[in-house]
Amino acid sequence: MSKQEIKGLIKAFVSNFTNKAIEDDTNLFEMGFISSLFGIQLIIYIEKTFEINLALEDISLEKLQTLESIASLIISARSIEGEG
Repeated sequence: MSKQEIKGLIKAFVSNFTNKAIEDDTNLFEMGFISSLFGIQLIIYIEKTFEINLALEDISLEKLQTLESIASLIISARSIEGEG
């Protein structure tokens, strides 16, 4: 799956909770798209959709800030799990 496809899936998920335009570099926290509860829902969605397990140390505000950073997190986690 390409990075663009990953961003598309995440964008669609986030869009279910907001009516605002989201770009790859939109800061989801600053725009008020992500609350602590939604952050948990997003992590669960990511783990189920992309069949990965995110370690607590992998999860940070910086890594969940934008579609771009979320996609990079997913790609990184998938490559690490693929090595194991």
